Amino acid sequence: MRIAIITFPGSADGSDILEALLSVGFTEDQVAFKNEQTTSLEEFSGIFIPGGAVYANAVRPGAVAKVAPVARAIIAFSESGKPIIGIGNGFQILTELALLPGGFLKNKDLRTVNGFVTVSETFNADQPPKTLKLPISHLYGQYHVDNKTLEELKEHNQIILGYAEHNPNGSVCAISGVRNKAGNVIGMMPKPERAMSKLVGSEDGRTLFELFFHHMTKGL
Repeated sequence: MRIAIITFPGSADGSDILEALLSVGFTEDQVAFKNEQTTSLEEFSGIFIPGGAVYANAVRPGAVAKVAPVARAIIAFSESGKPIIGIGNGFQILTELALLPGGFLKNKDLRTVNGFVTVSETFNADQPPKTLKLPISHLYGQYHVDNKTLEELKEHNQIILGYAEHNPNGSVCAISGVRNKAGNVIGMMPKPERAMSKLVGSEDGRTLFELFFHHMTKGL
């Protein structure tokens, strides 16, 4: 089992994701960094696309990344049914690749938002939602879908994270994370890799990385 962290020029949080993965049980030889020139990801069992300002968010966030060589490899990987998690700018890239529905606009007040927010986690629709304290940092964080797509997201339980106390960016229905219908592609704007210890304000990000670890190691 190996996990890939896909980075582009401008990616910023890959090292934080690595440290988060190591802290929940992965080993260093199970995690590798791959860049935008990568053409195959077949050897990996799961991939992360971290946040940042990829290609300086030229045109719009994720628009340039979708024509990089690794983009085709990410699409092929998604078709294999293996898990892909995009965080922040990674979420925006996944929408540009049409692996997740919707798109992003500038925040409602046209300013970058930073700091901790409270989100409601609903990965398992059969269990009560959990409340997590996670950080955000983005300018283009207003998630948008049309009414038909919104109803489909609700019908197929694809909304997995929502802003619980206030909507900091104007996202439709306060959505902060979604998955595809197959359930293997996940995007979220909060950054759980920055909330792995009480020393930084919250350790609630550990919950999400532990879920990923258990998913990847079950049956081994």
